[in-house]
Amino acid sequence: MIAVKENKEVKIVDIQKDEYLKAGYTILDDKLKVIAKPFDKSEKKVADLEKENDTLKKEKAELEKKVADLEKENDTLKKEKAELEKKVADLEKKLK
Repeated sequence: MIAVKENKEVKIVDIQKDEYLKAGYTILDDKLKVIAKPFDKSEKKVADLEKENDTLKKEKAELEKKVADLEKENDTLKKEKAELEKKVADLEKKLK
């Protein structure tokens, strides 16, 4: 990890992260992606949001499966309805 503040860059390890954050440094990962900003409590928020996102993705997948199942059932019921309507029409013709 790298801690950056103004023109200073310092290589740090995980256990030093909080210390440098308190000192006003921005923390970057090895790919130079910002992972924490000073006085920013967004790290926990990001983790919470990622967890919620994963939960919502699972729920979405389950709901998409339910929708597909219901669409199949709906198609089956439409076919049955059409067959019954045809039978009713045939019976009405016989009665006339």
